[in-house]
This record gives sequence, C-alpha cells and structure tokens, in this order.
Amino acid sequence: MSESLSTARWDDLAARLDLPLQAQTFALLEQRHAERTRRYHSARHVNECLAALDRSQHEQATNPLVEFALWFHDAIYSTFSGRNELRSAGWAEAALRRAGGL
Repeated sequence: MSESLSTARWDDLAARLDLPLQAQTFALLEQRHAERTRRYHSARHVNECLAALDRSQHEQATNPLVEFALWFHDAIYSTFSGRNELRSAGWAEAALRRAGGL
C-alpha cells in the first residue's frame, strides 16, 4: 500500500493560516500524489519534505506559507512537461484565493 498524506497536518496548516482550506483540495492533492506514473513526486516525497521542514532551523521554517508551497510542489506532474512547477504553483495560488488568503 502506498503512503498517504496527513489529513490532521492539512487541518493544522489551515488553522495556522487561519483559512478554511478545502477538504476537496486535500483529496485532489492526495489523488495527484498517488498517481501510478509517479516515481518520485509522490505522497512519500511530500511527507519527506514536510519532515525536513520540521527539522529545519531556517527562520522561515515555521512560516505556514512555506509549508503550503511544499504540499503543492509538483502536484501537477507530467513526465514530458516543463511546466509542472508553474502549473502546480498556479493551483496553489487558486486554492489560497478560494480560501480567502489572497
């Protein structure tokens, strides 16, 4: 069975951002990161990035927007596209707008 994303962590992030982050967005993130074609940018990778953020001593490590960006890192992923990061960032921006954060 593949690794999954943490609903509790998503809910905690929403509280830290003081935004109603949608459960539907979380479900879509989970679905994207579970795609069979992914070898690297999977839920496991997101969880590893979040764990690295938790260990980080960087001054921005506790910034909830930094964590938010990690959740969306290559959420849209096509092996043959050079626009994955741009499209994923656009999705993250749209999710923040829907939640009232922008």
